[in-house]
Amino acid sequence: IAEIDAGCPALGVGGGELADDAARRASGIALVVEREAHALALLPRADARIESVGEARTWHLFFAHQIPLPEPQVMVHTPAGALLGIVDFLWRDRGVFLEFDGREKYAKFRRPGESLEAYVRREKLREEAICAATGWVCIRISWADLARPRDTSVRIRRLLESRRSHVA
Repeated sequence: IAEIDAGCPALGVGGGELADDAARRASGIALVVEREAHALALLPRADARIESVGEARTWHLFFAHQIPLPEPQVMVHTPAGALLGIVDFLWRDRGVFLEFDGREKYAKFRRPGESLEAYVRREKLREEAICAATGWVCIRISWADLARPRDTSVRIRRLLESRRSHVA
């Protein structure tokens, strides 16, 4: 305390001001530590197969609402081995796949010169081909669904329960 007292005149401050400054700094440090602790708690949920922010938020929804974890980014082939597509999330034991529809997808996967309408049609045909080849069903969600996590998790859970006896 003697050293602090001796330093106050040199800094042009009083002890109260130093205490206030120290409290502000401690608060900032506490916030950083809290954020780091939160990030560390989320690390076990990380999966390198997740390809977008929308998919990451969907993945978090599964954890937050105790939805059985699906397999991310599953390549689906015809019986002859041709690639039909890659689904965002698959519950193989239920015959259900989930696709997250975000704007990024419509920009990233459109072919040069392809209209949005043509891309959406191609995406619909891809989904139908996967369903026809596998017997699976698709559930699509968007940012609006993630804004209503409770309703969305109930919707996903109901579909999974309805498909309990389906085995891929």
